[in-house]
Amino acid sequence: MTFGKWGRLIPLSLAGGRHLTFKKVFNFFRCEAECFLHVERPKSMPYSAIIEPTNICNLQCPYCPTGAGRDSGRKKTMLDLSLAESFINTLAPYLISANFYNWGEPLLHPQIDALVRMCHERNIFTSLSTNLNIRELDVLERVCKAGLDHMVVSCSGATQEVYETYHRGGNLDKLVAGLKYLRDLKKRSGSRLPVVELHYIFFKHNQHELEAARQIAKDMGVTAFRIMDGSGPEEALVEARDDPKYILSDVKHCHQLWHLTVLNADGGITPCYYLYFKQDNFADLAKDHWRNVRNNESYVLARKLFSPSCAGDLDTNLVHPCLKCEKVHQQKHLKEYLSLNKNAKKSHRTGGP
Repeated sequence: MTFGKWGRLIPLSLAGGRHLTFKKVFNFFRCEAECFLHVERPKSMPYSAIIEPTNICNLQCPYCPTGAGRDSGRKKTMLDLSLAESFINTLAPYLISANFYNWGEPLLHPQIDALVRMCHERNIFTSLSTNLNIRELDVLERVCKAGLDHMVVSCSGATQEVYETYHRGGNLDKLVAGLKYLRDLKKRSGSRLPVVELHYIFFKHNQHELEAARQIAKDMGVTAFRIMDGSGPEEALVEARDDPKYILSDVKHCHQLWHLTVLNADGGITPCYYLYFKQDNFADLAKDHWRNVRNNESYVLARKLFSPSCAGDLDTNLVHPCLKCEKVHQQKHLKEYLSLNKNAKKSHRTGGP
């Protein structure tokens, strides 16, 4: 079990390194160079994808828009396998990682193992994030056999009373049973995979149970334990700590517009995991092939926001989802433009409740 800030990267690197190819590495460096140079129409492809199996969740976490019951304008659905396969086939030669999560509970998808297998068979590192509040534990065996590399389990307490304060409707015993099942499954199979990582969502109300949660993780054979500061109203939060997440968030350039793409469960394409609402889609995969999406108008306009040389080209009446983003409002070259565009209103987060 690892505890340091960067200790978790060791098992993840060992799991992910086997998926690298020359083409993927070349595309990675090309993408990074185009991002650094603020290229508006990159020739590289994204090397990471978020594939949302479902936007349905079994819990009601109050600071998550899904849990809070906020209407996204999207139909509550399960990702269509044929749509997913089209998306994965297009990006497979370039993708280093595929992450199965976003605004719902991925293990609710009845064919989640098929989605994992699609990526595994195409030599893509697979990661899944779950609350692990599931009735049928055999789904864990199915996703493991399908080739899952990494599983993140979200937790917010070491007792039921504290845990359900945030993970409303959740059962801590189910979570622990799931961790035990994974531990025993890996032991029986003699496999190091998936790397199991427990994320402790840190709030004022649960900070006193941190060490007890760490002990649960250790007892259940979890590979890595990580403290993740929660999001929500200021009165619920602990002051941000010296954590890698916050160090990286100080970077004012939006890297996701170049290296990441998100396939939502309804087929909507967004450039980052903050865009919750259907109206903020950059495209709809059911209507357009992904290769036509990479450099469409929405993507190009978003990248222009981060290029000082393009500031004068922006329409002062531009309506664009990225105008809500904090990173856009940090751009010094946009200070005058943002003051003139009445649509440029900063939100706490683009998908928050």
